[in-house]
Amino acid sequence: ELSSLNNNTALSQQPILTDDQKKRREDLCAIVGLLLNVITKGSIGCYETIGVIYAQQNFQMPGPDVGYVVAACGAVGVGFLLAFNFI
Repeated sequence: ELSSLNNNTALSQQPILTDDQKKRREDLCAIVGLLLNVITKGSIGCYETIGVIYAQQNFQMPGPDVGYVVAACGAVGVGFLLAFNFI
């Protein structure tokens, strides 16, 4: 019974956010997410482009075949992202 009393006391001491504070926090999270997306998009795109050129030159793969491989890897990546709830 003492542990449940301590849990209730700890819960009651947490700050309660107003709707305006919640909205600002959500907006800040969205802005940070967008900025991270913009910042990392160039570096990831660069590696994807280099990978295509590398595959065509060193493995003598035709363009469409490289495209299929890149698309398949992207599909696997999307599958992993969608499966995060289950992992």
